Amino acid sequence: MLKPFLRASLLVVSTLTVAPLAGAGAPPRVPSEQACRYLADYALVARALAEERNLPTPQAESILSRIYIVTHPLIIDVEGRIRLIARGDKRTAQEFSLAFLHECVAKEGDVTRFLGVSL
Repeated sequence: MLKPFLRASLLVVSTLTVAPLAGAGAPPRVPSEQACRYLADYALVARALAEERNLPTPQAESILSRIYIVTHPLIIDVEGRIRLIARGDKRTAQEFSLAFLHECVAKEGDVTRFLGVSL
């Protein structure tokens, strides 16, 4: 069961590390649809952990950092912003994740509106 997850994780990591950030003058964007899907999964887990009222924030962040290990600077930035938004959001984890995915894919990686800030 773990092998498909690890294989998928390695594929995402390799895609993220070879995908270009943004062209000169273009706003930073999530580099690919696959990265959007990875971040939507991250958003789902971040929101689900935020819904756990008895789970301290440091413990939730520790869990996320053990599950999701990516070194792409833009992705790390987006993950941090997703964690912050997830804590105050009122949607279910699934609704939160799908809203992120929809915007990320529909806007070709521009998640400025969802994050509330420009990357």
